[in-house]
Amino acid sequence: MPQVLTVRRIDPKLHDALRQRAASKKRSVEAEVRSILAETCLPEAKASWVMGLRERARLRTGTSKQSDSADLIRQGRDER
Repeated sequence: MPQVLTVRRIDPKLHDALRQRAASKKRSVEAEVRSILAETCLPEAKASWVMGLRERARLRTGTSKQSDSADLIRQGRDER
């Protein structure tokens, strides 16, 4: 069963920073705090998130070979 955690006396600057960070990711402050806690306290949650990100990228690109961005930048500079 999920637990409830109450944190009191948060510095207004910290709360504003959390609110802005959450808004930039289009989530609530509560969801952002849960994400921060999970990434900080549960290393496997972060590993799971990274694996999910890799899987989503693989699904988008299919079997096409990916280029190294540094090589693409060098190529663009050389073409100038």
